[in-house]
Amino acid sequence: MITTPPWRKDDILIDGYSRFKTEAVNNLNKLTSKIDAELWLISGRRKRNTLEEFNVFFKSRNIEKELSGMVPVYFEYIPRIEEFKSFIEIESIKNYLLIDD
Repeated sequence: MITTPPWRKDDILIDGYSRFKTEAVNNLNKLTSKIDAELWLISGRRKRNTLEEFNVFFKSRNIEKELSGMVPVYFEYIPRIEEFKSFIEIESIKNYLLIDD
């Protein structure tokens, strides 16, 4: 959702997170309007903010569908693939999209 080249200054909004690329937001909104799936956050950023805060961030960036949840955070480091495996074992969700940066 953010494609700022490393040599260009990122456009940071008042909440401390980057502005999302309009085309990416439009594509996500189009996708979520056509499929019946929950949105779940797996980004490492989920360790810093609550689900409610992320839904506010997403809404302020014109993302229409709210996040349903966040993949659990573990106290010890485990690889992202292991987080994903635990998520699909624990949650009984048939259709989902994982959001990662």
